Amino acid sequence: MGQPAAAAVAKDLAELRARRHEYTEEEYRARLARLPSRIDIEVEATPGHTVGMRRITIGRRTEAVAILAPGHTEGQMHVIVPVVHQGETHKLLAWSGNDNADATAQYAVSADYVQGLAGPEGADTFINTHAYQGGVFSHLRALKANPAAPNPMITGRSGVRRHIEIFGHAHRALAQRLIGGTWKRM
Repeated sequence: MGQPAAAAVAKDLAELRARRHEYTEEEYRARLARLPSRIDIEVEATPGHTVGMRRITIGRRTEAVAILAPGHTEGQMHVIVPVVHQGETHKLLAWSGNDNADATAQYAVSADYVQGLAGPEGADTFINTHAYQGGVFSHLRALKANPAAPNPMITGRSGVRRHIEIFGHAHRALAQRLIGGTWKRM
């Protein structure tokens, strides 16, 4: 079936909100829950650049930052979103890795941009959606085995900065090797 168009979902949501007074709170929440939950998020690139950001509101009170930061694909996105672990709120940077050697230079630029946002936005937790590129699988297994244990993905702001720096430096180095001809593709 595919994802519904963002405009159609927005229209349905606006109509439901306009008629909210016609429903009890329970009926309204039930109708709201039936609306498609996935919506396209469009983030415009900053003029003259390939990157950009947009604040989005999820529900009534949750604010997230959607980040356009191309790497392995032109529309690659990252997000900074509040999460709660053991009763404490953290800001999670959901990062998407890169397996495309042809996009290394752009990925390095994107890493710099994300790093410039992550600190001021208070990102103190990091997860790479390409879980095989780090310890995410073992971290998740450890958390499942002992939910009361410290969360290894909560690295603090300096840990998030280090993760992004590693990705940026590695891709700058790979880009130079590709230019210099010292990298052989597998």
